Amino acid sequence: MLDTRRTLAAVLLSTLQWFCRVPAVAAEGFPFSIHNRSLRVVLAVPSGLLTVEDLRNGVVWRQYVPFQSARGRAWGQVETRPIPPARLIRLTDATVDGTTIRAKATWKGSPFEVTYRLAEDEPTLTVTVDTPKRDERLPWQPGWAGVALMTYPYAFVNDEAGPEAAVPIDEGVLWSIRETDPNVDYRRWNSSWLHQRLSMPWWGVTDGRRGVMTEVDTPFDCLFSVNWMRTPSGERTLPHVTWLDSKRTWAYPRRVTFRFFVEGGYV
Repeated sequence: MLDTRRTLAAVLLSTLQWFCRVPAVAAEGFPFSIHNRSLRVVLAVPSGLLTVEDLRNGVVWRQYVPFQSARGRAWGQVETRPIPPARLIRLTDATVDGTTIRAKATWKGSPFEVTYRLAEDEPTLTVTVDTPKRDERLPWQPGWAGVALMTYPYAFVNDEAGPEAAVPIDEGVLWSIRETDPNVDYRRWNSSWLHQRLSMPWWGVTDGRRGVMTEVDTPFDCLFSVNWMRTPSGERTLPHVTWLDSKRTWAYPRRVTFRFFVEGGYV
């Protein structure tokens, strides 16, 4: 009888320990994972956050939900505005097929489909955002780009491997992702042109050697917005992919490729 009680107690303790570990995953939903020889990618549902482990050097790149966006109305005048959770994309389901994850999503009441695909032999991850209602009018509203428009996929963060953002505007802009006060460096957020066009459709974060490049493969209806994220190490600011409408519709698949580097830098 005593042995039976001990066995039951052990089972209950084991079950309790398992449940104590679950909330970190359960609060976010079931994670979906794919990998190739270079990268391991984990997608969280419903947030759509990605975590990428570079298997070549062990660096882990994480995404965080943006909570605030900035823009400058005039030279030296910068404003910030919170991003309501209702304006964020939400994933409802996902399936894994080899090195591809396909997810269903909603954004402001409209259905979307997101595909995450790892290249077979390259350290690259391509994210495609599409909708089954390409030709229907979208719930687009003019105004603050980082708040009113779809911002997805989110930016990758790693304080050690990517402390500086390199953005190809005119001669090029380089800033620390730790600088979060727009009044200290207002030129970064100044005037709407910063949020409307890039000299080249890419940007990246790096420590001068390692890094990740965000390459917009469909750049014609895309801009970048400077948004704030909360990380375990504090707030960070980074450019984010923000999609424009095409004559009030989605019109075609939108695609972004993330390229991960263990050696390189910027010029």
